Amino acid sequence: MTLDLPVTKVTRRRLKPSDYRFRHAAEADCAEHVTSPGIFTEAGRVMLVTVDLKALGVDLSPLVTLLHGVRFDEHRRTSGMPSTSRVFGFEPRRTLRKDFCGTTSLSVEHPDAHKALVDAAGVCESAYQLTNPSLYSQHVEVTRNRVLAQWHLRNGVFTSGIVNKNNPLPYHYDTGNFASVWSAMLVFKGPGLTGGHLAVPEYDRCFTLPDHTLFCFDGQGLLHGVTPIVCPPDSYRYSVVFYSLKMMWACLPPQQELERIRRVKTDRERRRGGLR
Repeated sequence: MTLDLPVTKVTRRRLKPSDYRFRHAAEADCAEHVTSPGIFTEAGRVMLVTVDLKALGVDLSPLVTLLHGVRFDEHRRTSGMPSTSRVFGFEPRRTLRKDFCGTTSLSVEHPDAHKALVDAAGVCESAYQLTNPSLYSQHVEVTRNRVLAQWHLRNGVFTSGIVNKNNPLPYHYDTGNFASVWSAMLVFKGPGLTGGHLAVPEYDRCFTLPDHTLFCFDGQGLLHGVTPIVCPPDSYRYSVVFYSLKMMWACLPPQQELERIRRVKTDRERRRGGLR
């Protein structure tokens, strides 16, 4: 993959997060609408990147077809935001729900879609490395030093991801990821769909993100939201976000995770039975 993108200098505005956080995003919040790919820099640092994958000859339509067959869950995130989504890749222990590190349920329910999502991580990492090599190197260092290789997608920097379906998300910061590194977001849009732009008010810009766009940014450090979506019955908007979960640092090698959960369950049953 080779990239030759125009560079735009941007300036980050001072905002009061409480004025935006969990409020619905709106196109009127942005003075400028970005409709084409490019690299956005501030004080010499690359802050945002948009890439037109189709222009590079990258066709992920087979992935989109597989996503059409996925059962999506409607739930609320830990922040309280409503979401229609599925997570993929690896997930850390959650004591009350799944007290061991492992792959997400998508890998069992929809293995072909899960494999295609994991494979797509390679496309994202190539663009990340080409457009921001210094940050990518830092990302490699922090994840390899903290997270065992078995918990990396394709032996890269990302551990996990989420697929959002037709989600007009309110303004928020991503949480739970390693700080000051990028997430990578693939956007797929069907015919007739309008809206669904990514609003980044601190840079006073809304990114239209046409079908087969890759967007890279620090989702934990930048406030962002998705504007309202008008979606015909047979259309769609998927955003596939790859990230590095900080809690994966606590995960043991897979075999040791299995041995650990067996011990934990045995101890719990013994306590319930009054045996210790």
